[in-house]
Amino acid sequence: MINGSWPTITKRARHRIGDRLSELPEHVLRRILCFVDSKTTVRTSLLCRRWRSVWKGVPALNLNRRSFHSFPSFSQFVSRILSSRYDSAGVEEISFQLQLDKWAEMFIDAELMYGTLFDYAASHGNLLRLRAVNCDPENVWKFFVPKAYAFRTLVTLHLEAYGGRLPGPLSGRVDPFVDFPCLRDLTLVRWYWMVDDGGLPAPVRISGIQLRNLTIEDVPSEVEIFAPNLESLCYKDVVWRSGFGDAHMPSLDRACVRISGRRHLANSKDRNGGRLITPVRVAAGRLMKLFDGLASARTLELHSDTFEILESIHKSFESQISPFTRLKTLVINVECKQKLFDIPYSLSHYFFGNPSNKETKYTKFKVTSLV
Repeated sequence: MINGSWPTITKRARHRIGDRLSELPEHVLRRILCFVDSKTTVRTSLLCRRWRSVWKGVPALNLNRRSFHSFPSFSQFVSRILSSRYDSAGVEEISFQLQLDKWAEMFIDAELMYGTLFDYAASHGNLLRLRAVNCDPENVWKFFVPKAYAFRTLVTLHLEAYGGRLPGPLSGRVDPFVDFPCLRDLTLVRWYWMVDDGGLPAPVRISGIQLRNLTIEDVPSEVEIFAPNLESLCYKDVVWRSGFGDAHMPSLDRACVRISGRRHLANSKDRNGGRLITPVRVAAGRLMKLFDGLASARTLELHSDTFEILESIHKSFESQISPFTRLKTLVINVECKQKLFDIPYSLSHYFFGNPSNKETKYTKFKVTSLV
């Protein structure tokens, strides 16, 4: 800024800047284009002769339905961009996003959209990252799983469904990610399987030796986790439809939990052996099961909704032994800056009272604002 105003850039200066970008090596230009959507990537071919074929070797496919007026045009674009790329060009990353208000379109040309895309990825290099947002889970999984042998190099997987569900086994647990030994980052949003004979969500087992970061959001299934190297877990369930199963996460460093549905719990009762259990006992039992799985966490972040549930049932924790053996910091995330929390002694003792916790003298409780 000069004398309080920004200097004017002349056409000649802009031309020189453009020339400097064009002078970069082609592999650098391709890496830059990995950060924009594929429609924009193709449009760079109109800039000048230097850029005419750069997009054909970009190792990322970022496909966004919102960039097109209709699904057929989007599907045609996907088909054309795949057929126009260099045969030798590998694919390291695929990201496709459909529209929430166009959910019915997900079933149109499913084989062309998903089948062609995954066939291409399986035959062109080692796929490292896959992100599917607002998609139909059944069709995605139908065409993705048969190619699992080609995606064993997958490092990041983000699956976000908008409605729909996946057919599961007749009985027993689903272990859908066992065939991806290199998986380090996994995100599941409204993504679940159903038990064929009962119409209920099938229990899910998430196992991964290399798994480091895991996000589970609104998955109405009992989730069992076996991830000895997991460092970060984010668990969110707005209406509290699911449960937390057995967990083995000895390396867990940070856990972030948001469980809402307090009103839903207040109006519900579970039946156990013909005997009705009060909502308070249901809530306490589910939370204790969840915290048992998070026993190795050093930092535990609870949303204010979850902490309010804990406050309302804190007496249920008075005689409980703390499962946390390494907990150092308890964080309450609030959406209102004026909101204050005073942790009851029963909860303080539950989180920090384990005698084997060597971090006890360094523990702290803090409230942070999300706004």
